[in-house]
Amino acid sequence: MESQSIYLVSDEHPYYSLLISPLACWYTDNEQSLQPLLIVQEKTVSAKQQDFISTFKSDSTIISVGFTPTNYSVDQTYIGSPRILSYQLAKDYFRKIDKALLVPIDETIDTYTRALLSTPLASYLHMPILLYNSNQKNHQELFSTLKSLQVSSIYVVGSTIPSKLHDSYEIIEMKNAHDIQEVVLSAINHRFNKMDYVTLTNPKDVLPLNLQDENKELMRVPIQHTSLYLFGRKFILSGFDTVTKKITIPSGIHKYSIKLTMEETTSVFPKEGSIPVFLSATLTNPNGRIIAYGHSPGYRNNATFIETLITNHSGEYTLTTSLFHGYRGGYFSLRGLSDVQTNLKIEQHMQTLNDAHYPLISGLSQNAAYLTSVHGGIILADEQFSLTDEKYLEIADHHSTGPWYDETLQKYNNEKVNLIISRLQENLSLLKNHDLYQGYMNGSGWLALLGDTNMIPMYYYPSNQTHLAERGLPSDNPYSLNHCLSPGRIMSYTTSDTSLLIGRTLFYEQLCGPPTPEDEWHRKFNFVFGEGFGETGGFFHQIPYANAIESYGFLTVVYGDLRNSRQAAERLKVYTDANYVEYLGHGDWFWFTPSIYGFNSIGQSIGASHVRAWDINRPNVFLTSACLMGRVDGVPPQMSIALSFLYAGCNAFVGSTRETGQESGLTVLEDHLILDDYSLGEALRGEKRVDTVTPTYYVRCLFGDPAFNPYDPVHGFSDQGMPLS
Repeated sequence: MESQSIYLVSDEHPYYSLLISPLACWYTDNEQSLQPLLIVQEKTVSAKQQDFISTFKSDSTIISVGFTPTNYSVDQTYIGSPRILSYQLAKDYFRKIDKALLVPIDETIDTYTRALLSTPLASYLHMPILLYNSNQKNHQELFSTLKSLQVSSIYVVGSTIPSKLHDSYEIIEMKNAHDIQEVVLSAINHRFNKMDYVTLTNPKDVLPLNLQDENKELMRVPIQHTSLYLFGRKFILSGFDTVTKKITIPSGIHKYSIKLTMEETTSVFPKEGSIPVFLSATLTNPNGRIIAYGHSPGYRNNATFIETLITNHSGEYTLTTSLFHGYRGGYFSLRGLSDVQTNLKIEQHMQTLNDAHYPLISGLSQNAAYLTSVHGGIILADEQFSLTDEKYLEIADHHSTGPWYDETLQKYNNEKVNLIISRLQENLSLLKNHDLYQGYMNGSGWLALLGDTNMIPMYYYPSNQTHLAERGLPSDNPYSLNHCLSPGRIMSYTTSDTSLLIGRTLFYEQLCGPPTPEDEWHRKFNFVFGEGFGETGGFFHQIPYANAIESYGFLTVVYGDLRNSRQAAERLKVYTDANYVEYLGHGDWFWFTPSIYGFNSIGQSIGASHVRAWDINRPNVFLTSACLMGRVDGVPPQMSIALSFLYAGCNAFVGSTRETGQESGLTVLEDHLILDDYSLGEALRGEKRVDTVTPTYYVRCLFGDPAFNPYDPVHGFSDQGMPLS
């Protein structure tokens, strides 16, 4: 029996993950060997990653690559440059092999792109990756490794290779992206005789900000007020609950952020720290346009954070901060009391840049090779997918935010999406040469969008939701090619967290364990409806649907009025101890508010700050028709409620990027999951093929692997889209 390993790979160089991908996933004959690959940031194995390791398999060999963990003991460590490590790993893992993949390495994105595209080939043909630098004169280590391995055939990426190779080896040349895709597709056809998976990613996301200068400023502003809320109106009895500050922004390209924290807080309420707080910050530009806003439920109980990209829009900006500290509730007639005296610590951070490169989540492309190899697919990677490129500087000149708050930038954003779709169609046409096209387009058609919305933009449809600061209806629909494909956006807080999300998905069955009579988790489907007309969805969808699916073996509970607060949910483990969770009610991109009738709607709400602290028992699915809970465009990832669920341990989140209405039912999607045994990507695609009522049709998106198919009592576990299962 094959021994199990878990690879912990440094994010300090993107080639480390490429080298390990064919060691963590490879194929021989009709078998697949698969081991977890987790990307580690700052040499620290996160608590969530440690939980995964301990749950996965206690006797696994833990191997770190490119670093020595500062907080975790491993069984084996590989340290060194990617090039040197490629030779060492090849000799340790293969010993004798007749073929190898020779990949160039330098500091350019073009070279990294070709390396990304070609890496799955090493998994499909079960061969090592050897790195070479074309500018290096002495290739003795490379030749020595080839000789030691007894290699006879070399797949070579790039046009500049050591001349000696031609004299001694059979060379299969792949000079450009087209050549690489042809060879990879040929290997897929030979190995699997089908292809169901494509990964879109942006290699430019591994580049750091192009920093020119950096400046930090700190100020403290006192704020004190006592306010009474009666009959839906606010009465300020003393002080003020809002502070306005003018901020001068110089010309230039700036990534600009503000963190606001309450300090030295006193109040008539006892137990400081447990009092509900709603701290809000809004930044407007000299034209009065909102360019960023944030609220404390999305960040921390006593703090909030905002961030934006300003491109040559100098002038006087306005920071408006408001604070509620107390108890407030009543959906139909607001009432409550706020009392606070505090100092607001305002920390400004201005990073002046040389260009507009602005990834919201850095390094997601480092997960592409492993993710794609496991699913037997191809990668489409191009730095031109970036929204914030050189031309963006021209288009966004004298702007202070992105297309999420400024509709005048959506035309260029959508041109980028159309460019990506054009490249996708060009690459898919290559499948015809290998008899793979019809199977992909008419089959599962999984399409992984491995990038944030600056690296792989969403498409903005026109919107009449003018009461929102957000503009347009951001959607991943166009990537589906008229719903032939099943897209899903794979992302979490960081590239490290995203690698863990991928690991939880691929090893879902092992992590969940087999269903037993004593273990009800597999069959649990929890429904939650919120107050403020959420009862309609509860009574007319959730209760009858919950009763209906019990005939398929599900164990269902519906949580409504009086049982839907955060405190009740945490006590009853509503969101953390069920395989499926559905929520109908009010929400926003940073929180959702099931309980709003009582005197403590803020304190009973559920924000990203709460969810990220949860420990979801086993990887589950969260489905919601609430407004805006799926918004990820232009917001800090750690403040997104959707990404917070994925960080906490959820495997898939289906939500909407903007407001929805009565059209936002979930029955069709859920029927596909439960009755038809569809993956999440296929289920959402199936829904959109028949339910085209807007705006939900545009704004409902999947976050997670589109091939992920959760357990259900009728069909059991699935193969999670693996090609040989």
